Amino acid sequence: MRILVTAGPTREAIDAVRFLTNRSTGRMGDAVASVAYARGHEVVLVRGPCAAPPPTGPRHVPVTSTADMLAACREHWPRCDAVVMAAAPADFTPARVHAGKIKKGSRTGGWSLELVPTPDILAELAAARRPGQRMLGFALEPAPDLDEARRKLERKGLDWIALNTPGNFGDPAEAELRLLAADGVVERLRGTKTELARALLQRLERALGAAELTVRVRRLPGCEDLPLPRYASAGASGLDLCAAVEAPLELAPGAIALVPTGLQIEIPPGYEAQVRARSGLALRHGLTLVNGVGTIDSDYRGPLGVILGNLGSQPFRIERGMRIAQLVVSRVERCRIELVSQLGATERAEGGFGSTGLAP
Repeated sequence: MRILVTAGPTREAIDAVRFLTNRSTGRMGDAVASVAYARGHEVVLVRGPCAAPPPTGPRHVPVTSTADMLAACREHWPRCDAVVMAAAPADFTPARVHAGKIKKGSRTGGWSLELVPTPDILAELAAARRPGQRMLGFALEPAPDLDEARRKLERKGLDWIALNTPGNFGDPAEAELRLLAADGVVERLRGTKTELARALLQRLERALGAAELTVRVRRLPGCEDLPLPRYASAGASGLDLCAAVEAPLELAPGAIALVPTGLQIEIPPGYEAQVRARSGLALRHGLTLVNGVGTIDSDYRGPLGVILGNLGSQPFRIERGMRIAQLVVSRVERCRIELVSQLGATERAEGGFGSTGLAP
């Protein structure tokens, strides 16, 4: 699943040194992006200016103003399955930005600043959404005002809206959200921001059918820097597996190597995982799987490795983090074997290799 997440405040310039902003820290959006990435989703994090660095893993798109955030969201939204708008973009921006610095001494009286509304990012994305895309917004109110949150939900055409309060600013030990759904269901969610992010993502996954099958994965020590298996595109069947080599590995022509992935996986009963070669590596470099297709059974708990062979004419260098194979998870049927004296008749009968010819 591809998820667009926004986080943090925006800054609206008054002059060359001053700006309007708000108290958002970006931690809720960061938590959503981190949890989504850890669950194997592809994440684009559009993030306003925050004191903390962005989380590792998700693609980070830094922005400053509300107009910047809207432009970035417009660029990435068409390729995403869902958006979680956890950012707090400014509602107003100065009508004009003064050149240089406004001098205090040049004004004998008060100073008026004309403000104009900023674009409504969620409303803009809702107007451009395609069928199947899901939208989760946030609403900040001084007190839990369910009626106002419901009006925003309906006005912007969202699937959910999370009602937030100023008490959740920063990183409290326990935060609280009221989650309103388009079907009228209201839920009260409590926990750390990571726990809240997990709860929100579970609802997105269920709505998009992404939670029907879960494969549990354990990173081995020293492999925390490597990405989890994930799909490279919306229609991809295979999850990319990355090399966990400690140093570059040069695979000579004709050589075979067991390349670690730094993972252990738990396949649900009734399913198998197939390790397959990557077509680009096979075509351009002759890199393939020596065992054809590797099968991982549901009761296997050992480390996951990829048996690579170099059928090309040149050495191939495997770097840490390189995508070396694909993992396809599929359902399997266990069968019962019945011994018989005669098999059912077919037109082909005992015709073997090439018996049907080459003509179409």
